[in-house]
Amino acid sequence: MNLNNSRFHIIRRRFLIFLGFLCVNLGFNPALVDSAIGLEKRKIGRVQAVYLTHLIDFTNWEVRDLPDSGKPAKVLFLGRDQNGVADAFDFLVSEGLVSIGGRKVEVIHRKDASESVIKNELTRTHQVVFFLEKVNLSKEQIQKLKSQSLIIGLDRESVVKGMADVAFIVSKNRIRLVVSKQAFLRKSPGLSSRISTLRNVVEIIP
Repeated sequence: MNLNNSRFHIIRRRFLIFLGFLCVNLGFNPALVDSAIGLEKRKIGRVQAVYLTHLIDFTNWEVRDLPDSGKPAKVLFLGRDQNGVADAFDFLVSEGLVSIGGRKVEVIHRKDASESVIKNELTRTHQVVFFLEKVNLSKEQIQKLKSQSLIIGLDRESVVKGMADVAFIVSKNRIRLVVSKQAFLRKSPGLSSRISTLRNVVEIIP
């Protein structure tokens, strides 16, 4: 089986599992449907989780920015998870549908995005950092993060201001990706230029 066919089957399997996950939770779990978060937000969170797996597929990390062989790569979510994206992504990881540099993935969710928690997490290396809330970080902190992590921001402004590499934007019931051009220019972690061809869902910020 060639590489293209292999990627197709992986993405197809991921999509089918995602649909099954959606149907089970929406059809047979009244507690989830009636939750304060709301059905629509949960749908958005699941789509964001699938988009995140695709972003990871299109991102390159050099060996120096990955954990030692045999240790898992880390995806960090910071803040309150109002859309359930962290839970949905964790499910996809548990199904073996996500890897980074050939390594398994560990999902870490710190609901407390206080300054002390963020400062503590910045002393560690994460391959992806997803900010679920707005946080105040210095330019030096952001540059340190970008040197080793793909940063997912809360909104378009976070990309425009250079605080994030990518943001998920909800517009007219669709999710679009806002991506910093700088993320394509660096080697690690660096986004593949192939993602820029998806003009219907991707906006590039110079």
